[in-house]
Amino acid sequence: MKSLSNFSCLVLFIAIILSIAYVPPIIGAGHHVWVHNKLAPGTRARVDASDTLDFVMVIDEEESTAHKGFNLWIPENYTKFWLEFWVYETTKDAKYRGPYNNTQDYCWRFHGSEDFWDINTC
Repeated sequence: MKSLSNFSCLVLFIAIILSIAYVPPIIGAGHHVWVHNKLAPGTRARVDASDTLDFVMVIDEEESTAHKGFNLWIPENYTKFWLEFWVYETTKDAKYRGPYNNTQDYCWRFHGSEDFWDINTC
């Protein structure tokens, strides 16, 4: 009986070691930019995040059609970032906001229509 309990302990020990070895890494800290698309039906909006104002290297980018929200993820290794907001097929220029410190989540809202749109914080 004693050998059975030793065997059970060995199996349990191996199972614990293997489960620790194969646990996926925990996602590091960072923050979200939440976007609510409240534009007229059928209108598509997009937001890009970059660590430089020229947007050569984009951290994250997302888009949606009207009344569908989305979010961007800014990893912890970026201390600050800028946002570029734009609407597809519009005559208006993109809107730029920032820089923002990557210390909290942010929330923005598109509203209006294809050619008469604006953004506000939530």
